[in-house]
Amino acid sequence: MIYGSDLYLIRKGHFMKNLIAAIPDDYLKTIFWKAPNPMGITTARDGIYLDVNEAFTKIFGVRKQDLIGKSSVELGHLSKERMLEVSNEIKEKGYAKNILIKNSDKNNALQCVLINTTPIKIKNKVLWHTIVTDISQIKLARETKRDDVFTKY
Repeated sequence: MIYGSDLYLIRKGHFMKNLIAAIPDDYLKTIFWKAPNPMGITTARDGIYLDVNEAFTKIFGVRKQDLIGKSSVELGHLSKERMLEVSNEIKEKGYAKNILIKNSDKNNALQCVLINTTPIKIKNKVLWHTIVTDISQIKLARETKRDDVFTKY
């Protein structure tokens, strides 16, 4: 038996499929590129960057062309061990959420980011879509017990 809410979801799903199908690819690329959150698309098997957005290039201080075709391990964004942890969490849960990564930014300052990664399937290929959140200021404030930084947020 189909209830009213089920029918709504069926109609909504059909509507959303048609709506998404009507969005030209260049719009989606623009949305990805201009999103304020750093995002990257990598191969699931070895973490090779296929695409990153503008915010991603800014947070890591690396040009897009210097990222594409290289792995997150090769660039020092993740250690091999950390990459394995992310991979295992995705296999176990279907996603990796709030994984803390510490590395250096372009000025060699400590950078702390959280990554959230989910597998996506495009043209029968499994890729990882990762969103990065910079928590460096919050982490620094907690470590130095600076309450003034928390009042900004």
